[in-house]
Amino acid sequence: MKEEIDFSKLFQILWNKKVFILIFTFCATLFSLTYVLLKKTIPIYEGKVLIEIGEIHNEKFKLKTLDSIENLKLILEAKNIKVKIPKKTDRLIILSFSSSQKETIEKKLKENVDFILEKHKLKGRFYNNVTLSQQIGDIVISDRPINSQKQSLIILVTFFTALFLSIFFVLLNNFIKDFKS
Repeated sequence: MKEEIDFSKLFQILWNKKVFILIFTFCATLFSLTYVLLKKTIPIYEGKVLIEIGEIHNEKFKLKTLDSIENLKLILEAKNIKVKIPKKTDRLIILSFSSSQKETIEKKLKENVDFILEKHKLKGRFYNNVTLSQQIGDIVISDRPINSQKQSLIILVTFFTALFLSIFFVLLNNFIKDFKS
């Protein structure tokens, strides 16, 4: 049994229930708008700093880093510091930290940079020819929050979701009525 879709009948069903579709979509969009306007989001900022890991130069002209980046990453991540290793490098790491207060970000990153530099300074004392780890550039803290709300996107998605959902409800209701009769 092959059934064809009658688009004129489908359109007529939707046209007859246009008030329900409009009210449902309007109410959902109004709720979304209210939510977006009343929700107070605490801004979260992110700071980053670049560290170059020092090297040990031995007699055979072989270079070895002062510390394993992977081990350093584990230690720092245990302290809630995000660590990113740029591609195609074995001596650079990017430390980042997020907080609602920029002073906390600055303090936490400085504290961990000092931890790395001091750790490598102590480790480097045992070698004759060492390039110590160093901070490259300053700590950079974003001026824009990383969690800024996408208010218009939330409202737009809610509008279209409510519109499609209301159309679905109308068609489902019609299907159930037809099925019963």
